[in-house]
Amino acid sequence: MELREIILDFLMKMRCENEFDSIIYNNIKKELQIRIDDWNKKGFVPNEDVVIIMNLVEQLAGGSRFFDEKTAIQVEDASIEIMEMIEKLK
Repeated sequence: MELREIILDFLMKMRCENEFDSIIYNNIKKELQIRIDDWNKKGFVPNEDVVIIMNLVEQLAGGSRFFDEKTAIQVEDASIEIMEMIEKLK
C-alpha cells in the first residue's frame, strides 16, 4: 500500500469514526522512516509525498472536539512524533 493510501485510511478513521488506529499509525511511521532515509540519500522529497505529509500533520495538529481524552492525547503525541521525524530531513 502506498504512503498516500495508508495516510488517507488513517485520517478517514480518525475523522469519521473519531478513532486513533494505532496499527495504521505504526505503519505510517515505518513507511515514513523508510522514505525519510531514501529522501536524505536522494536529496529531495517528491511533491506528492510533501502534500500528503502536510495533510497528515495539519489534520493531527487540528485535533477534534469530538475526541475523547485518550484519543486527543494520542493525536497530539502523533503530531509531535511526525514533526520530529520530518525534522530528520537534511
